Amino acid sequence: MNPFRLSRPSFVLLALGLAALAPRAHAQVVDHAIPLNYNFHGMAHAGEATSASTPANADLPHGYRSISDRGLIFDGTNAHSIAAYSGQPLGATGLAYAFFDTLGPASNPEGLDIVHLGSRCGTGAGLIYPYEASVDTTTIVGVAPAWNVCDQSGTPGVSPQTTTISPGLPIDASAEIGILFHGSDGGGEFNVVLGFSDGSSLPAITLACPDWFGNPADPAIVLNQPLSVQQKLRHVEGSTTFYTFQGAYNNDAARIGTWSTSNAGPNLNVMEAVISVPMIVSGVGVGTGSWPAHPEVVGKSLTSITFLDAGGTLTFPTGGRGYAVFAVTVRSGQPANATCAGAQNIGAGDTVSSNLRASGSPPSGCGVNDSSAVWFRYVAATSGPVDARTCGGTTNFDTTLSVYAACGGEPIACDDDSCSAGSHVQWVATAGAPYYLRVAGNNGATGSFTLHVNDPGHLDVTVPLALNFNGI
Repeated sequence: MNPFRLSRPSFVLLALGLAALAPRAHAQVVDHAIPLNYNFHGMAHAGEATSASTPANADLPHGYRSISDRGLIFDGTNAHSIAAYSGQPLGATGLAYAFFDTLGPASNPEGLDIVHLGSRCGTGAGLIYPYEASVDTTTIVGVAPAWNVCDQSGTPGVSPQTTTISPGLPIDASAEIGILFHGSDGGGEFNVVLGFSDGSSLPAITLACPDWFGNPADPAIVLNQPLSVQQKLRHVEGSTTFYTFQGAYNNDAARIGTWSTSNAGPNLNVMEAVISVPMIVSGVGVGTGSWPAHPEVVGKSLTSITFLDAGGTLTFPTGGRGYAVFAVTVRSGQPANATCAGAQNIGAGDTVSSNLRASGSPPSGCGVNDSSAVWFRYVAATSGPVDARTCGGTTNFDTTLSVYAACGGEPIACDDDSCSAGSHVQWVATAGAPYYLRVAGNNGATGSFTLHVNDPGHLDVTVPLALNFNGI
């Protein structure tokens, strides 16, 4: 058996044994890095191929990778390499991704690799382009690996690649699915289909990308797709933000040596797209018929991700467009204090927090569908008035604020808009008694907020003014 092409049973067993599905985010919000089905089709170099003297062994399943005539370095020790960020927060939403051998056990250091779509074949099934048949020491073109049999199954432009997830990952109402990818030769589109344990699947979700070396612009999200993000991947080194990752020698141009800090091109255009379950649940473009709401996905287990339908101007089987998927992460779960039982202990003064990813809480009664709630536990220092508020500070959304003497039951104080979109409550406390403060967003809104507790509370005194009106 080819050691670099896993059978489905082998892949499932490996996925079961990986520690890759471990938490990579705080509290109960978990980033699950998905081991992708390994089917890389393209050129390969050993190591970084940084000069003409670098040896080339195309049968190594790690090192330099190219799906077209330019490539990306996979080197965990190189800060400009995408693999150096394996397991770290990355991209627009801070999802953590893991790359190929970082997912493999010690017994299989090569691990898994890139999922590839489209044509990297020459003049027919299983053939390669002539310039990939041997090493070119001038342009450092890689040799097409012996195991690189082009996948031309299916109809033109369609080569489905399915990665199974075992055990399945439960999908909640706030889940996100991040995908890192690029496309060659002018860019284009491909589709992603999510499959679930009950045998159902969602309609295809279309991702778009530019040519992975040329146009610096981020492609527009295709109409009515449930994507919260689709942009070139950024990474930070110190205080500098870069809009690309390091490339290597290729047959068109020398190695890229200047890295963009202004989102200008040309650069490698590694893309991130984030599929939003909240958008899937509510429906994107409802009324157009192209993407109806699918609330039924909440509570299901995601068991497969299929990449297919490499689009654009792809000519099959002799065309040159290909798409590579580098990594997939599923983020699920809620903050630890999304329930009263998990309330965060706080003291008097300011507590800066957020209710991001919190959902499904029963409403408080003083707001409108304020289901995106987080909880805090405060022990009163004095007997008498205590007040709390979300006015000002970092608060950037319409909050509700309620206070409970215990988990369950009715609130002893509850407010919506006492200070513009902020909230203010006051209650008579008993020293040493715990109180549970609930902060939520009207209509499920989420964002950052500052919760301020005064103990003892401020006393607001209304002063009657002397009547001295002189006017009309």
